[in-house]
Amino acid sequence: MSDDNENTEFFQEEEKRDAEGETASEEEELTLTNKIIVVIGYICSIFFPVVGFIYGIILLLLKKEPPIYRKHAPYIIIISIVMCFIIALIEMIYFHII
Repeated sequence: MSDDNENTEFFQEEEKRDAEGETASEEEELTLTNKIIVVIGYICSIFFPVVGFIYGIILLLLKKEPPIYRKHAPYIIIISIVMCFIIALIEMIYFHII
């Protein structure tokens, strides 16, 4: 009887995680180092758009690394592109090109 109880509890916890969209392997891979690497990507994409763009592409192409990298890489790339346009627009206005 106790084995059935333990199995039932295990499956209920697993279903709960699946409903939340997380698996046990994803929970383990969300370490502080992984979060810092992603945050560095966002910072680079805002302050150094070209570097952030390259950083985002590198994160996107890493196949064996944690899925958090591939999840945030497109956002880092998009922010880099938007920031490039914003900086170009500011420079055009400053130098009276527009």
